[in-house]
Amino acid sequence: MDNDADEPTPLVIMIAMPTRGQVELATVASLIGLTQEFQRHGLAFSFDTYTGAADLAVNRNHLMSKFYSNRSFSHMLMIDSDMMFSPDAVWRLIAFGGDFVSSAYPQKYYNWEQLRKLIEADFQRPEEERTPIEELVSRSMTYNHQLRSFGNGDWQPETRNGFISVPAAGQGLTLLSRKVPKTMIERGLVQKYPDMSLLPAHRGLEWYDFFGNLTSESRGLYLHEDQRFSNRWVEGCGGTIWLDCETTIRHVGAHTFEGRYSDKVDDDFPHLRDL
Repeated sequence: MDNDADEPTPLVIMIAMPTRGQVELATVASLIGLTQEFQRHGLAFSFDTYTGAADLAVNRNHLMSKFYSNRSFSHMLMIDSDMMFSPDAVWRLIAFGGDFVSSAYPQKYYNWEQLRKLIEADFQRPEEERTPIEELVSRSMTYNHQLRSFGNGDWQPETRNGFISVPAAGQGLTLLSRKVPKTMIERGLVQKYPDMSLLPAHRGLEWYDFFGNLTSESRGLYLHEDQRFSNRWVEGCGGTIWLDCETTIRHVGAHTFEGRYSDKVDDDFPHLRDL
């Protein structure tokens, strides 16, 4: 299916933050900066969160169902409560124009052995040709998206303007058009739970299980909620997930993990070097 919007629509964004009740200060600062940018450009938006369940999949389902139930929103911007980013990161997602567009961000650990190997190899080069240490750190990181197909086969990404296609992506900073949940529902890929609307916290919502359990095609991999949602779009709907490789995103925790995926994308997909 075509991954671009069928026709131009007014941009009205629901910013959604699934959380268990805590938000990093760096994320608050990023959110304030983003909403100030939206206001300056006259872009209509709202902010919603949900903390009613310990299960993050339930929180995400609530927010996605709320987005789908309110037809005034054209897009949903999902932001995790530990993301640090600039407004430009979101403008890039908007400008790309896809239905499912995510930012690449590093997982919260260092691969010290890989970093050591990169530093040692780089040290063999003339000093004036050595790579900045920040780039070596980016190359050593593991990023929060899937590199192989759901059947565990090789993945050959498409490329476009600093974005690549991936089989699944973490939704820490993701922009979705209304077409995504709508198509999942129309194709019977998500189960509706009508009695959920009887509960006070979910009253008035068309409540669907967008992030619920799935098994991988090979049945050898347990899929977490972001992979399940991605699978429904890519495998179930024939859609494309576009991943921004160029933007630096910080994944905040006890340590802030920083990475720009364009520093590593050729390591993960070597054939891209020849394009």
